Amino acid sequence: MSVNYRDGGLFVDADSEDQVLGLLKRHFDTDDEFGSIEVRGFEVRVGRNQLKFRGKEPASFVDWEVMVDVYADERISDREMVRFVGELMEFLRASGHRVVAEADFAAELPPSDWP
Repeated sequence: MSVNYRDGGLFVDADSEDQVLGLLKRHFDTDDEFGSIEVRGFEVRVGRNQLKFRGKEPASFVDWEVMVDVYADERISDREMVRFVGELMEFLRASGHRVVAEADFAAELPPSDWP
């Protein structure tokens, strides 16, 4: 089975997608278009987690409020995608959020923040 390095998702433990989008806009020093940021051959989309159970307390990371999806254009190497998503995870953690990767290449990323 081949690994898909063109896209990957991050579950983010945050209050809202606007909160995460604001952090990323400042981090990349850019603006967004409908929750999507274009940066160096990557598209970063921030949105509400559609899988969320909507319970009061999350039973797992799948119930976290925010999803960040990353897409790489054809010029981006597999290695660059892993590096970019890994750095994104570390930035979100440094900003006070727990993060879990959902990608074919998750084993190549920093450890997730869920037991």
